[in-house]
Amino acid sequence: MVVQLTTNTNASLLAMQQAAQSAAAQKAESLHQAAAPSRVDSLDLRANPLAAKVGQTHQTLNAAQRGVEVLRVANENLDTAAKHLEWIHSVVAAGKSDPSARLALADGLAKLDQTLHGARYQGGAVLDGTDFSIAPGAHGAGVTVSVGSPDLRDLASLLATGGRGIAAINLDDKATSMKSVERADLLVSHAKIQIAAQTFALGGLFNSLTGNLDELGGPAMTPDQAGAAARDAKSAIAAAPQAATAAQSISTAAAQKLLMN
Repeated sequence: MVVQLTTNTNASLLAMQQAAQSAAAQKAESLHQAAAPSRVDSLDLRANPLAAKVGQTHQTLNAAQRGVEVLRVANENLDTAAKHLEWIHSVVAAGKSDPSARLALADGLAKLDQTLHGARYQGGAVLDGTDFSIAPGAHGAGVTVSVGSPDLRDLASLLATGGRGIAAINLDDKATSMKSVERADLLVSHAKIQIAAQTFALGGLFNSLTGNLDELGGPAMTPDQAGAAARDAKSAIAAAPQAATAAQSISTAAAQKLLMN
């Protein structure tokens, strides 16, 4: 069934979210104080390179925090979707087609559809491949934040009616229905792999941004403040590469099996 990366990925995302909030709260005031000259009446922020770099760094930090929140929403809803798929799998595997089984299947598909379409951030869908990426800038390379595809978002409908390479579940045809559920599992697994990889990439970006903030903040920041967010993010995501690698192996094997059948 679906590759599970729940514990490591959720812990990573929550730790980075807390680190980002801490960095923004603890560093903003001291950094802007460091960037501003003592005579405010003669200040022109547009002509102050340090103030401009502070602003750019905080802007990127906010974008990265948004990316973390998007991945968290996507991950939590995928965890729920995986449970609904397990239920659908159990109904199909039972090999029954009586009214009770059909009702159970319809209930599972309805809950799956509600979960996948309900995965939203600030009004926008997050499991249809919508791009929330962080653009390249002074901090270095950009970071991709994009999960899923229209097929994943519409998975319940595809399982119910068929289309886009997925046959509709028919309780009178167990073999075909099982293969459709396996393909659905594969779509969810690929999305989980995307989240694990993007979580790791965001962790690297947070380390880079924290380094920039430390450099810009200078003596206005304490040593404890300087590395706290980076250490938290680094330790939290330590397991993400291994989880992504393991998930990729499982997913690849599943894909090969489906292609052979």
